[in-house]
Amino acid sequence: MLSFNRVAPMSLFRALSVPVGAYSRNISMTAFARERALRLPLIVGANARVLRVVWLGLISAALLLAGAASIAEPAASSAAKTAVSPLPTPPPAPLPVDVAFPTVVYLDKASPGTVRLKIDVQPGHYLYRDRFEFARDGERAYALDKFKQPADAQAKVKDDPNFGKVKVFEVPVTLTIAQNVRGASKITVMYQGCSELAGVCYPPTKRTFDVKTAGVEVAANEALKPGLGSLFKKNVSQ
Repeated sequence: MLSFNRVAPMSLFRALSVPVGAYSRNISMTAFARERALRLPLIVGANARVLRVVWLGLISAALLLAGAASIAEPAASSAAKTAVSPLPTPPPAPLPVDVAFPTVVYLDKASPGTVRLKIDVQPGHYLYRDRFEFARDGERAYALDKFKQPADAQAKVKDDPNFGKVKVFEVPVTLTIAQNVRGASKITVMYQGCSELAGVCYPPTKRTFDVKTAGVEVAANEALKPGLGSLFKKNVSQ
């Protein structure tokens, strides 16, 4: 423990007022700097040297702590930026309806007079089973239930956000759309489907087919003769 018994109060006051520069002859300082230099307590004898060492140690520790804080702050800021989660990936653009659901129609050789519709369903898409409608040679439209449909075994029940629980086709299917066809015939097909990948539903789609020869697959007239305007339609256009 330091002892100050031999230092008079006035002497101690003068000691505390002496700048360090006055006792450091080897340090070159201007008069302006010396007057504003850090004033340390000056006590005679061994006690003075011990107190000065302690005092300088405290100052050095404070400077080290300040430097560590200044380094830690950018590191914490960088870690906070890294922790920010990336933006969600936007869904892909919907496919054109004829790409999402390619369709062909043909007269079945194995069942004379019967017209079949082959409709593909791309992964991540589905077709409403009860949204199919057909019309032959401009006559009144009829539903899929007019004929027996073996493809119903492939239908699945889906809780759809638009229509509730409905039956859908999620895989390619072949449907019976006309019977007793004896010559050239024009068949109109109407259907509707959705893309779960893009998160959209296509508007009801209408396609027409000219059926003439048994066993020949016929593409939709709209697909065979695309007009210039169709090249600029949106992907979900009818």
